[in-house]
Amino acid sequence: MEGVSEALAGAARFGGGTLADGPTRRRKAAVGGYATTAVLGAATAAATSVWQVGVLRAAAWAARGLRVPARNALLADIVPANAYGRAYGFERMMDNLGAIFGPLLALGLVAWPGVQWAIGLSVIPGLLAAVAIIHAIRQTPKPTDRVPSRRRGDGAGRR
Repeated sequence: MEGVSEALAGAARFGGGTLADGPTRRRKAAVGGYATTAVLGAATAAATSVWQVGVLRAAAWAARGLRVPARNALLADIVPANAYGRAYGFERMMDNLGAIFGPLLALGLVAWPGVQWAIGLSVIPGLLAAVAIIHAIRQTPKPTDRVPSRRRGDGAGRR
């Protein structure tokens, strides 16, 4: 189950990269990816068989794969070029902190309301992430299609 989910996430990143190339599409892909991942992940709480969990997990991870390139492109849109390293470093740090503290919170939730409730409540941080993306998008200028500039040393002018 995990292998199929990871494979779909990896393949979806390829398609997500194409979506992220369009400024308007990257915004929709990021928000949709976060919201879809949250809803499908939480929906596993209502699954009644293993195959349902597998399908929901695989679909959630595919949505996660679609959102990653869009999120990265949005991050590049939002921060100045001289802060890319700090911005991406901060994003990775927060992702790792979530990977540490999320399971600790889940342990508490499993002990208190139970496994199904803990899984169902996982929709909350996922939807909060989608809201945070929407807020960040609203703080940035409207997207424009940019043509990548050719820099010196990348083969420009060589024939």
